[in-house]
Amino acid sequence: MSIASPETLKGLMATYLKEVKGTNRIVSSSYKRILNKTLEMFAVDYPEYECLDNQKKILCTTYPTKIPLPHTASRRNQSSVKELYKLYEDSSNVRARTRFVVPVMSYKDKMICRSGSVLCDQPTENVKKDRMLLKKLKISTISNFMVYHRSNPSSKILVGLSEKEPEIKHIYSNVKLEKFPIRAVPNLKCFAGYNYDFTNFMYKQLETAGFLKPKIDLSQHLVAPNNDQNAPKHINFIKLVELYFERNIQILKDPNETGLLIHCLSGWDRTPLFISMIRLSLWADGLLHSHFSAEEMAYFLVSYDWYLFYHRLRRRLQEKSELIHFVVYMMQFLADSKFSLNNTPQRVRKLKFEQLYNEFIPGYSSILPLVKLNDPPIFKIEC
Repeated sequence: MSIASPETLKGLMATYLKEVKGTNRIVSSSYKRILNKTLEMFAVDYPEYECLDNQKKILCTTYPTKIPLPHTASRRNQSSVKELYKLYEDSSNVRARTRFVVPVMSYKDKMICRSGSVLCDQPTENVKKDRMLLKKLKISTISNFMVYHRSNPSSKILVGLSEKEPEIKHIYSNVKLEKFPIRAVPNLKCFAGYNYDFTNFMYKQLETAGFLKPKIDLSQHLVAPNNDQNAPKHINFIKLVELYFERNIQILKDPNETGLLIHCLSGWDRTPLFISMIRLSLWADGLLHSHFSAEEMAYFLVSYDWYLFYHRLRRRLQEKSELIHFVVYMMQFLADSKFSLNNTPQRVRKLKFEQLYNEFIPGYSSILPLVKLNDPPIFKIEC
């Protein structure tokens, strides 16, 4: 196998950097080869998977042209793609950038899904159809990683099904909403500046006016800057991600939970950030992709969660926001068995995450010299 081919991580990263520039995806021969290889790998865990046809980009221009849908362990009462197609189509009309709710993995009988946020200017009937899809997928909890109630006062994006939209909120009233506000892209532009060591980096926007408030109690982890008790508190960025991740693992562990939807605004930055962490944790536990080597896991992670489901890699790297790198780096802090779904020992998880990191870095680093940084950076956050 050629080291520069799309079938290697180095080749995948080179194709990714070259082809994903705007929201109009290029369906090149390399794209098709990467898609076919990823589908082959997907079939290892889900041999009877069905594909949602998106080849004409009718459903979503930034989703894969063929969207593989996982099945649950028992497949009890699981609807077919044919039965759900209209609901997927309806959901695309309701969600930001038409990034509709789609399952991307499963744990036991629970679907783990991703999407963009809900558009608040949609007719109530359309929103009800989106809710019907969630019901079919048995989603019991939505994890919302957005920060504002609205992205700006005139925005059509609904953030967190807030109290300002009671009619829409009522439609989703039987689904639990967990709030995990975090600004990932602006803060991760500091990652390289900290020499890729974020252990002492402080997150400073947690108590910013207008931001959503997380449901989990963070009080014992908050720090007053310069001992000023009247100033908005800061929190260690790694600790914040740990707490958010742990809560999502608890949701999956809960026998009363039947499915999880993770979303942010557009569903292509924070969403894959946490989707990827969950996937890697399941892999380390031997509960998903257990036959994948570290090299194969690194490839599948980038191709499926980021490239095929769309993430603006070149633009983010130009902004110095290395989200994919951060995911692989972050897993060392999630090795403890308390983050495991089956109590896998820390030493086992840690070793797998180290192997993954060592396989990921050479292929990823090969594209960094090809990126011309924006000057000045688009996001201004004091590092």
